Amino acid sequence: MQLFRVSLNNDLSPRTTAHYTFLPYKRKYGINTTAPIHEPENITETVYEVAVGFASELDGWPVIGPGGKAYIHLLPDGSLAATKIYRKLPGNTVATLTENDIKSPQEALDEIIKNENIDMNKYRVSRQEFGYLYLGKNSIQNIIAPHYAFFFAPTNSRFDTQIYHIVSAVKGDAAKLVDQDYALELERKSNKLKDIAPAQEK
Repeated sequence: MQLFRVSLNNDLSPRTTAHYTFLPYKRKYGINTTAPIHEPENITETVYEVAVGFASELDGWPVIGPGGKAYIHLLPDGSLAATKIYRKLPGNTVATLTENDIKSPQEALDEIIKNENIDMNKYRVSRQEFGYLYLGKNSIQNIIAPHYAFFFAPTNSRFDTQIYHIVSAVKGDAAKLVDQDYALELERKSNKLKDIAPAQEK
């Protein structure tokens, strides 16, 4: 994998090699709940598993997307039940990006609203992220580059359902390489859908 390294201020000094650091960001409990048939209000809860998710950062910037994360599942006695770790250090650096090579958050948001035809009268931006995009383990990805992720929530809904969209933060000549690389992933997804379509029709 190749890396578009980000250098947006004097505090971030480019390194000769890329380094990952994992930081805890999510914790979940697996709980069994029981209650007597005639006393349903007397609930007993027993924790049978604790899962801790770790998000990663690359050269001081967060890694967003499904890849670059680690999940560790522990039993109540502290023993390890399972792990799911996906990371791969990038190889050589293609280029170092500065402010002139990066879209502003508003530019990125406007691009998503236009391309995805999002009605902002019906949705609001509930969260936004910036960092290196790392796709899942089955995805095609030859270039790691900065991206924005925007999370949208319905403005008038009692449900806390969110949708999110990711857009490249790179503009100019460098954007062509990022877009070409992502086109390969879109083609893979398209072919996968075509493969399973006949089975869905039966």
